[in-house]
Formats: sequence, structure tokens, C-alpha cells
Amino acid sequence: MTDPAGVPLTERTVPRMLARSAALDPARPFVVTRERSWSHTETQRIVATLAAAFTARGIGEGSRVAIMLPTSPRHVWLLLALAHLRAVPVALNPDASGEVLRYFVADSGCVLGVVDCERAPALTAAAGPDGPPAIVLPEGADDLGELGTADPTPLDPGAASFADTVVVLYTSGSTGMPKATAVTHAQVITCGAIFTDRLGLGPDDRLYTCLPLFHINATAYSLSGALVSGASLALGPHFSATTFWDDVADLGATEVNAMGSMLRILQSRPPRPAERDHSVRTMFVAPLPPDAVELSQRFGLDFATCYAQTEWLPSSMTRPGQGYDRPGATGPVLPWTQVRIVGDDDLPLPAGETGEITLRPRDPYTTFQGYLGKPQETVEAWRNLWFHTGDLGDIGPDGWLHYRGRRKDVIRRRGENIPATVVEDLLAGHPDIAEVAAVSVPAHISEEEVFVFVVPRPGATLSAADVEAHAHDVLPRFMVPSYLVLVPDLPRTATNKIAKLDLADRARAALQHPDSPDAPTRTSAADRVPTTPL
Repeated sequence: MTDPAGVPLTERTVPRMLARSAALDPARPFVVTRERSWSHTETQRIVATLAAAFTARGIGEGSRVAIMLPTSPRHVWLLLALAHLRAVPVALNPDASGEVLRYFVADSGCVLGVVDCERAPALTAAAGPDGPPAIVLPEGADDLGELGTADPTPLDPGAASFADTVVVLYTSGSTGMPKATAVTHAQVITCGAIFTDRLGLGPDDRLYTCLPLFHINATAYSLSGALVSGASLALGPHFSATTFWDDVADLGATEVNAMGSMLRILQSRPPRPAERDHSVRTMFVAPLPPDAVELSQRFGLDFATCYAQTEWLPSSMTRPGQGYDRPGATGPVLPWTQVRIVGDDDLPLPAGETGEITLRPRDPYTTFQGYLGKPQETVEAWRNLWFHTGDLGDIGPDGWLHYRGRRKDVIRRRGENIPATVVEDLLAGHPDIAEVAAVSVPAHISEEEVFVFVVPRPGATLSAADVEAHAHDVLPRFMVPSYLVLVPDLPRTATNKIAKLDLADRARAALQHPDSPDAPTRTSAADRVPTTPL
């Protein structure tokens, strides 16, 4: 087994990769936006300034710092600076609010927060009077405010260990609130190295992402891929179907990371010349679209995909242009992870049979190091010494891994994993609600939407408008249901559990038949597209 991209395990740290990339050509752009670019020399000066500012505030090895910002150059610089201090950024969803944000702040154990002025009130309210203080940054994607006034101190590329935690990312499981996942330097850099190898990236490339840096994709693939390959990192603040192709063209992108939902939105728009008037060779997207051949021709690029999780390396990955004719294909199993498909008894299944995907690393510290503060959940995920993904798949005779769906009670909406139990528990906190069941229904563009069945308490005068208002009060925007219906009771299984499969069937039928007794109220969170699902 060779080292991916030729990077030895002990060299796989963010500081070492930043120094290595800068040494290729210090004047070369590292971070690029539509407004301007920053060279490696400028990036290192900014990172050194931030490291000095954090040190002056007592931030050092093991300190956890919450970052609640949209994708931007300063978000990247903060991650790099904290990595040099062996401190741990906790990347929070900037749209988080209410109970979920309060949980993030308390659960993460952060001692400081960094937030922009728009989101400062939400973070301050979540922290409360006894919570961690916050540094509020001014408006502007590159304005560091008070953090940018320190005198820079020399950076030490050898300061961090490959085994150190480089970032904490929250990932949603099948039950309860999201879990804080401790992601190591080795994991992030190994992801970037595999990404570099499989996509053939190099210093002349420009990797574009508008995905959030509180997700593994932008951090471990776009950012780490740029560090390992020596490429530039081009940033968009968010996805806009109207300007997407103009952005990637103007920024000179040669590779783009996207979500499946983004691709479907782009596909739904009328064709125009800008779709091909760009320098993009490869779009890295999950899953591969079923009509990849047609879309590849339309957009003038190749697609690549992988199977990976927040907790893990890419276990499989295609090269650009592979797998178009293989439904569910994620590429050949890669040598840096062991993959085993198991049945309900954890015994391995024959090639081609579908079961749960379980994983083991080949090298130490190249996968997550547990869920912070949740030892029982960590042990359960690692039962029988294999990490259980909760995903279904199979491995063909040729060694390709195919993804077949999820076992978890999770709703995948616009790039977010939403545990149904979190939606149910928080909505059920309303005094007039007796019970809630959340299920997924197909979204109009891609992925899923949240459909909830709500049982009012006996004698309560509860309306759909009451439920929607409550949802906006207690749930982050991305969790607010798109559809809700009030029902007298919920179906049960023989063991008295809520019959989720029956409810999912009823929800889909209700959207197709407006005269159904389960016909829902369409909330303000629903996609702004026609009501009939695709």
C-alpha cells in the first residue's frame, strides 16, 4: 500500500501541507474569490497574525473555538491558524438557532466563539450569561476585525501531530441530537491526498466550492485537496443557480465540488452557453446522477464520486468519467480502508448481496477519534471492532462498492442530515401537541423534504399555523418541515412502535392526491416549486 499523493502518514498535518504548498511558489494565489485573491505569502501572514491574536487570548493546545461563519476566506484562515496552535475549531452551522444552537454550544465545550455580526445575537443568546464569550467580526468575507491587529509570529509547520484533532464537525445520527465528531489532521489530509490522486489534481488547478465549511466536503476535499495538490482554492459564499456557471468561469475553476441537489437545480434550468464556457474538467458530486452521460455532454465536464462520511476517509472513489452506467456506483474500494458488508448478525455477506457497510482503517488516526462526550455512542458505532455506517451497500465481484440507501431514520434535505427524532422531540415540546412523527418525502429537485404527522392533545385547539410557528421558534431553518398534517393518532407496529414505513407511504400518497385525508399544509419552508413531486 503506497502513501496517497506520496504523503507519508506522519507528514499529514495541515501546517506541513500549507508550508509545502507555499514552497512551490509563494506568490501563487492560494485563496481566490470574485473580489480578489490572496497569495501563499499573504495567507501565511494572515494565519500568523490570527495565531498571535488567539495566543494572546489564551487559546492553545486543546482549546475549542466555535466558528459560526458562512464559507469565506476568513473561515479558511481561522481553521489554518487554530491548526498551527493545536487548538480545535468547532465548525457550527451558521443557520443554527434556538435549542439546537444552545445544544451545540454546551455540548462542544468551546471556550470562545467567533461569529459575524449578523449571527452574533443568536450565538450570544445560545451561550447565555455563563457561556463562552464571542469575538464578533465585522461585515465582509475577509475582514478579521480585532483579530487582524496582532503582530504576526513565525509559524511552525511541525507544531501539530498527524494524530491531533484538527476540527470538530457535527454529524447527525439516527437518534438524538447531532454528535460532535473529532476529525484528525491525518484524516483530513488523507482525504485530500486521495482526492488529489484520483482526480489528477496539481498546482495549476483551481478547486471551487460554495459548500459550507462546517461539512466534511469543503474541509477535507476542497481545502485539503488544495493544500496537498498545491492548487488554488476558489470560494463562493453560497450556491446560486443563476450565477453558478459565471462564478466558476470568472474564477478560473478547473474542478468543482457539488451536492446532488445542486446538480438537479442546474439541470432544471434552460440550457445556455455559459454552461460550457468554462475551464472545469471535473465535478465531484454524490451521488452520480443517473443521466450522467447526458449531463456530462451538456455541461462539458466529467463527474467523479465517492463513498465517504464525516467520520471516515473515502472508502471508494471513481476517477472522472467512471461508473456512469452502474446505478449506485461509488467506485472501487480503495486500499486505505477495509470495507465489509454485513447482515443483521454482523457476519459478512457474499459478494453482491446488500447489507450494512462497515469499515476499518488501515493506518492509525486516519479516521475520526470518537464522538466527543459520547463514549457509549462511540462504542456502539464501533461494535465488534468495525465502524457501522448505518448505510446499505454491496461490493461486486470487481471490487466496486455500490451505495443502496440508509438504514437510519434520517432525512436528507438540501445537503443536511436531519434526524427525525430531533424534529419530533422539539415539536412535541408544544403544550398542545401529544405526539409527532417525521418522515421523508421526495423533494421536487433532489433529495428529500420533511413531512410531519402531528397528534394534538385531547381537547386542544391546535392549528397547522400554530405548529408551523412553533417549528420556526424551536428548529433551525433547515429542519422546519415542508409539510404537516394534524391527525387523531399514529399507526403502531406489533411492538407498539410508530409504524414509520406506513406513515411514509401515507405521506407520499397525500402529496399525490390532494383529496387524501392526510393532505398536508404546505409550509413556508417548502421548495418554491410546483406542489406535485417528481
